[in-house]
Amino acid sequence: MQSMNAEYFLNFIAKELKVKPYLPRNPRWESKSDIKIYNKGGLICVAGFDMIYWGKFNGRAKILKKFVCPIPHNKTFAKQITQCP
Repeated sequence: MQSMNAEYFLNFIAKELKVKPYLPRNPRWESKSDIKIYNKGGLICVAGFDMIYWGKFNGRAKILKKFVCPIPHNKTFAKQITQCP
C-alpha cells in the first residue's frame, strides 16, 4: 500500500474521481489596495483621518508598527469630532 501523502491524494482525485483539483483563493496573499498612506508614512482611516502612530509590537516573528484611530486617542481631536463618521 502506498504511503498517504499529498501526491497520493492528488492522483486519487485526478484519476479515480476524474475531477480537476484546484487550490482555493487565499486572501492573505492578496494586495490590500484599500489602505491609503499619507506622506509622513502613516495610514489614513476609512473616514479620511490620519491615524496616530501608537508604538511597536512583536507579531509573527517580526516587529510591526501600530496605528490607531485619532478620535478616541487624541483629546483635542475628540472634542472636535465625537464619533466616527
